[in-house]
Amino acid sequence: MECSEAKQRSVKSILEDRHGTRVCRVRDVLGIIFVLASLAGGILAFNTQAEFLLKAAKAIRDMGALGHLMFFLLHMWVGLPIGYNWSAIVTLVGFAYGWYGVIHNTLFSMIAVVLTHYGLGYCMQPYMKRRMERLGKRKRLYLLAVSKVIESNRGGFLMLIVLRMQPVQTFGLTNAFLSTFPSITMRKLLASSFLGMEHSVIMLTSIGILVRDVGSLGEAADSDHGRMNLFITAGISAVTIVICLIFARYLVVHMLPKMIEDDVMVDVGEISVDESANSVGKSDENTTETAAATTTCTDDIHVQEV
Repeated sequence: MECSEAKQRSVKSILEDRHGTRVCRVRDVLGIIFVLASLAGGILAFNTQAEFLLKAAKAIRDMGALGHLMFFLLHMWVGLPIGYNWSAIVTLVGFAYGWYGVIHNTLFSMIAVVLTHYGLGYCMQPYMKRRMERLGKRKRLYLLAVSKVIESNRGGFLMLIVLRMQPVQTFGLTNAFLSTFPSITMRKLLASSFLGMEHSVIMLTSIGILVRDVGSLGEAADSDHGRMNLFITAGISAVTIVICLIFARYLVVHMLPKMIEDDVMVDVGEISVDESANSVGKSDENTTETAAATTTCTDDIHVQEV
């Protein structure tokens, strides 16, 4: 039996299948609407606890250095793959420290990125490998292509920025995924994280400042000045989100393919072999049983002939 050669596909074609060739598709418009609706729902839910959160933020701020330590530990927590809601922590810092919270959030988030990357690097590799093995063929193929791009010299930095800009995956899970690439230098890691996250830091901090200044959305709507601030902040946030999402689409559709060499390939054969391993094992068992049955029948025939 002749062994067929492992099939290969170019990274460019895999990314094109995933991202498409147009910047704005129908699914992208629906995605933007979903993100905006989620943000509005989060703000409304946040507003229901505004009085409690305002008191908590003031109490933490009044602790002085201990308050900074508490927010630092919270940033470390949300930086882990099991941590959740980096956005809420950033907004709370805006509550407590105002525009100084931008420096606070940026510094602590970068520290969380570095500690997670170098602290969990070796532990996360087996976990991420097992997680990838449970994914479907198309997702695994896409992640392999992304891995190839990250490890490349030209398109790797841009891909890191795009991964940080997407709003779906949590801060901690992105840290965990990137920690499996020890080849990423600290300079590239910090620069890409800063460029990909700073717009979110500024936007979320401004939301925290708004709720702190007006007390609640209901109180803001009662005065002309409050309504104006609320409208301007909401408009800036919505426009910022739309621009960032469209810009991220532009990067992956038009800029990223230009930075990837045509000869960069992904071995599709390995994925096919892994997926068919169980079925092959079952086939081998069936073949063994069939062969045993055939041998038994043949022996019976010989006995009858004798």
